[in-house]
Amino acid sequence: MVPLSSVAYPPTVFDPKVLMINFWVALRNPLPCRPFRMLWKRSGTITTHKGWELQLSYYAYNWFEAKLDLNWQGDSHAGPWLMINILGLQFDARIFDCRHWDHENNCWALEKWTL
Repeated sequence: MVPLSSVAYPPTVFDPKVLMINFWVALRNPLPCRPFRMLWKRSGTITTHKGWELQLSYYAYNWFEAKLDLNWQGDSHAGPWLMINILGLQFDARIFDCRHWDHENNCWALEKWTL
């Protein structure tokens, strides 16, 4: 175990396992699907380690899919994510962290990732 004084991004006082909110529901498409196709995408930076992205794509693997993920930490590239897919037309909106999560020490990895 690495002492907290040597960790570049010390963990917060909150346990990320307690703060995790993740909802996902999908209705699979049993028919042959066309491959994934990106229709539109925009992205940008918020802070040194945070970014945002909006995406519209065609992905007909599911007839209906909805995802809501409100995890800000506890996983690599964590951040809130909303995704809705209706008849293959998929919209994604997310804020993400560019760093990887160190599960052994329960904090952001020591790598110096920036956007």
